[in-house]
Amino acid sequence: MQISVHNPVQQTILFGIIFLVVFMFTFRKKRDHVPSSFTQELKGFAILTIIFGHIGYFLSSNQQFLFPFSIMMGVGVNLFLFLSGYGITSSQITKDESKIQFYKRRLLKLFVPFWTILAILISSSYLFLGKTYSFGFLVQSFLGIFTDANIFTGINSPFWYFTFIVFCYLIFPLVFNKKRPWVSAILLYGITLLIVKINPLALSGVIGLYKVHLLAFPLGILTAWFIQTKDYSLEHFTQTYKKYSSYLYPTIISILFLCIGYFSIHSGVGQSITSEESRSLLVVGALLVLFLIKKRESKLLSLFGLYSYEIYFIGHFYIIMIFCISICRLGLQR
Repeated sequence: MQISVHNPVQQTILFGIIFLVVFMFTFRKKRDHVPSSFTQELKGFAILTIIFGHIGYFLSSNQQFLFPFSIMMGVGVNLFLFLSGYGITSSQITKDESKIQFYKRRLLKLFVPFWTILAILISSSYLFLGKTYSFGFLVQSFLGIFTDANIFTGINSPFWYFTFIVFCYLIFPLVFNKKRPWVSAILLYGITLLIVKINPLALSGVIGLYKVHLLAFPLGILTAWFIQTKDYSLEHFTQTYKKYSSYLYPTIISILFLCIGYFSIHSGVGQSITSEESRSLLVVGALLVLFLIKKRESKLLSLFGLYSYEIYFIGHFYIIMIFCISICRLGLQR
């Protein structure tokens, strides 16, 4: 069911003003070293782009609503995947962990919250909508296998991402080489690319989504390898940057904003997969640099980032629902 927003452009401007004012009041001065909230802020930004994208392009009958807040949904997914690849590789490079230990720790962290959320959704569907599911579908769902991403008919359309990330986590320890993580990145990308090329019928409902997000996770692996093995660090980068920041900062910030804005609007959606994926990853790269060199950090983004996993799977559904009800009421009052 789509909503009809009264005067979508005006409502978007109103929302933008309120959101940006609240956002600005949550800024605080960044500490001298790279803050631990760096990845949390990025995750928070990513989940907001996904929420706005789902509202603007799927739940609103007029795609002018929330534009341009709604145009970076694909970037948000790639950002999540990049950070996952980066985080998991950085961790494995610095510690000795068997494959069994890896699966036990990582998969439990993924599946326990997921099972809880899935049980709540299935119970809610039955209690409030009288909807039931076949035994086969329930088994498949609790195994984390979702072959459909329809926001209107699926039990929860973002679950396609869970299937994708679980597959990456299952493959990662099998191909991971502690001395040559770059080989792991190539192998993981090759395996996922092969599956997409085979194009199995069972994945026909999600294969298009997989195609535009294949590179992000392997790029995260490559970035972690470069930083860890080349004696580079985020702290080293920022210290080097500070030497020239007084005159370079405005120029770099301007270039980054132009890059993010241009390639978000001209995203290549509807063109070739290569065009769409490369532009999305270019925006991801620009965002990484922007968040790294900016002089203030946002507590609001960090808060969203801290709970981004939960928000992605269940919270964003209710956030969208409340948001839409509020907008409809505001439109009626006007």
